Amino acid sequence: MPFSFVEIEEHKSWQIGFVFVGLVLFYFVGASLLIVVTHYVLLYQARGSLANTGFLLLPPKIFICTFLVALAAAGLHWVYSIYQSIPHLLKIMRATAPDPQDSYHKQLQNIVDEVSVAVGGRKIDCVVLPTSALNAFSLADFSGKAAIGVTEGLLTCLNRAQLEAVVGHEAGHIIMGDTLIETATVSAVSVFTGLNHFLGEALRGSRTSRSERGGGAILLVLVLYLVTLVLRFLTYLISMFISRECEYRADAVAVRLVRDPLSLAQALRKISRGWRGGGDIYDSLETLFIVSPNCNALDEKEGFLADLFSTHPPVTQRLKILLSMAHADLNTLDASVKENEVARPTVPVIEKITEPRWLIDVNGKWEGPFAAAATLGMDLRYDTFIRRDGSGQVMMVSDDPDLIGLLRQRGESSRGQNNCPRCLTPLANALYEGVPVESCQACGGVLLADDKILRIIIRHEQGFSAEVMRQARLVQAVAQKGILGVPKFHHELSCPRCAQIMNRHFYSFVYPVEVDTCYLCNVTWYDKDELEILQYLIESAESAQQG
Repeated sequence: MPFSFVEIEEHKSWQIGFVFVGLVLFYFVGASLLIVVTHYVLLYQARGSLANTGFLLLPPKIFICTFLVALAAAGLHWVYSIYQSIPHLLKIMRATAPDPQDSYHKQLQNIVDEVSVAVGGRKIDCVVLPTSALNAFSLADFSGKAAIGVTEGLLTCLNRAQLEAVVGHEAGHIIMGDTLIETATVSAVSVFTGLNHFLGEALRGSRTSRSERGGGAILLVLVLYLVTLVLRFLTYLISMFISRECEYRADAVAVRLVRDPLSLAQALRKISRGWRGGGDIYDSLETLFIVSPNCNALDEKEGFLADLFSTHPPVTQRLKILLSMAHADLNTLDASVKENEVARPTVPVIEKITEPRWLIDVNGKWEGPFAAAATLGMDLRYDTFIRRDGSGQVMMVSDDPDLIGLLRQRGESSRGQNNCPRCLTPLANALYEGVPVESCQACGGVLLADDKILRIIIRHEQGFSAEVMRQARLVQAVAQKGILGVPKFHHELSCPRCAQIMNRHFYSFVYPVEVDTCYLCNVTWYDKDELEILQYLIESAESAQQG
């Protein structure tokens, strides 16, 4: 049944209390059943039979003590799980802090900072999930810490207005307390799941070591296994039911924050049509995300079964509410999504980063200006006089934090000199599809840290020239014929960082582009067009699978 935003707000307060009361009851029921089953198991072991025992009632004080213990356990569970949740969950999802040099990541950081101000100045961290899935999530704990996470895939396909709407949605979860509720329920599910798995293993192990005296213990383990199975199922149902309500409310808050319901509708439309991360994102955390990572037919239905077994409300219903606020329909939405798609360039684009330059005092004469890469090959000392280009202030190298860092870098890898391994030209910092790289302005090669290649593969900003497509098809034809052979080793290149000989190999046997990797420094050298050829091969394979 659809809810209006006013009705959703009215349901908030009782949901918070319901979750905690449910957690207390789960512990109480589980502990009570444990006591009763243990009582009968001990009675069975003492008498050898339960005949003529009748229904023995345990003293009420036992259940009163059990309830107090359950209340304390639920409180500890609630507080401990939420205080420890953020680093634990981020580790599970392999989330990382945004790269300050990555243009996509900088935009995300700016948006999160703006939303933090809009919600009253609450500090909200942002993280990035290294996956091509389209999704976003939020986390919070009792200490006041909060985080909003966005996948690399979502950063790639959304424009700024749409990304602002998604971040506003996740901020809505945080300021309305939804994230605390979802974390508690997710934690409850994980506790009972772990205990159920442990008892299941114990039950399977007992089959090989069964004895007459151990029959009571096996019965106890079996009953506890069934109890935890039921509790796990019930907590999961509550988690899904609460999550459905929270998504409607977070949409409402996002509209209030960004004043743009159409952009949020556009973002949801894109996410619903793409891969959301099923199998890639930890299944028990699906309630934390803006759209369920695991797509199934029940997600787009309403009614009793959908409320019980689906973590998120139907995207079509959420779009209907948002479009009514934007005075638009589904056809208008699809047209606006297509209109906002940016055409890709047809030639390689590497954006240069404006770097500081220095004039250096050499035997009483100013020489330069020199870029950062060029200074690595010069005889600089901490007491060398320098001044920045465009500034009249003279200082020593020790007074300039940027040059100090360069000197330390030179000391750590004095043999590498940070020059192009192909033509020995000093490498320059640049951006390739928003990702920080080091490029050679002479031969067109690119040095890329291995942990950044995934971002480039996910992003489809780079266009391809006719020559790149021709070479890629040749590589593809050779791979299909199965005549790869081995990479050519007669062009041995030295690592720009440590000067060790890099290992020449195929990127993979599926995408047999020859590259040079230094496993000591975790960097890979791509000669001119090699990175574009690799991208073209991967995108062509993705298009073939989708088509």
